[in-house]
Amino acid sequence: MIDALAFLSKLKSMDLPPVIHLMGEDLWIREVVRKRIIETWCGEGEISYDRLVGTQGAGELEKHFGSASLFATRNVIVLADPAVGEKGTALSSLGKNQLAALEHAIKSIPKQTDLLVLETSTLKKTSVLLKLLSKHATLVDASPPKGAARRKWLELMAKRVQVRLTPDLIEAMTAAETPLGTLLADLTKLSLAVEPEEEASVDLWKELTQSSPEVSIWEIGDHLNDGRTASVLKILKDLRGEGRTIHDLLPSLFNWSQQRLQIRSNQLRGGGDSPEGIHPFVLKKIGSKIGKTSMDSIRREARELYRLDRVSKQSLENPEQALEKALVSFSLKTRK
Repeated sequence: MIDALAFLSKLKSMDLPPVIHLMGEDLWIREVVRKRIIETWCGEGEISYDRLVGTQGAGELEKHFGSASLFATRNVIVLADPAVGEKGTALSSLGKNQLAALEHAIKSIPKQTDLLVLETSTLKKTSVLLKLLSKHATLVDASPPKGAARRKWLELMAKRVQVRLTPDLIEAMTAAETPLGTLLADLTKLSLAVEPEEEASVDLWKELTQSSPEVSIWEIGDHLNDGRTASVLKILKDLRGEGRTIHDLLPSLFNWSQQRLQIRSNQLRGGGDSPEGIHPFVLKKIGSKIGKTSMDSIRREARELYRLDRVSKQSLENPEQALEKALVSFSLKTRK
């Protein structure tokens, strides 16, 4: 499997394979790679393009080969899992006979004129479909990038919209879980808000983007680690003012709790390599705060968040008040 950025960098110099499989949940990356594939394959000529969906589309695939228009010399067929809200069944549900028919169609593709792009979510290693495609397709990783790979995407996106970022903002966006497509929209806003020689900052990002509570969630985590109860409650109030509920906040708080568990566990084992999936920026910020915190205390935080999740779903008590009490309790404990 080849990384999406590495694949894009080789596109101009490579002979495109007749079958390309984009696998992963990052829809924006899949869109970017798909567009570049089409541009490379068709050049400046007329484009003949068909999009087929799910298992039904797989059954119709062979009929679309060689269906270029009168003015198009090359044909692109995209066979994809159904998008959200779109009718159809995921390609991973193909049965034995359907898989055999798909393999027959792939083998019969007119390689001089037609190119097939398959798009699926991440398939299990034991998936029969993945094993079939591994024999016939070039596999491109379109899963959400992390760490250094995510940073490279951010730097390219910032260059594309011509905006300079402060080091803190680069680190914050790298550590965030915000989809890249959303971040591109954020970067576009930032590019319009700063002068050409100015750098966009974390504060400006927070000011211009209200679509996600993640920046405030990081601040809640920072203030919880520092034991700043009043600051935690102020951010919580602001988030509520934006219409955020406990259901919006709990996933990020779960992530905060799990990061604390991973980092403290790593410290107690000797603190060698960074825990898997933890960005150095996050490791530094959290690790410096929890050096004297016991694992039992951090586990109790995690259990309390799971209790809050249950409360929010079963109406055992007022979930917003329960969340406020839990955050106050967390911040008071971190003062010790």
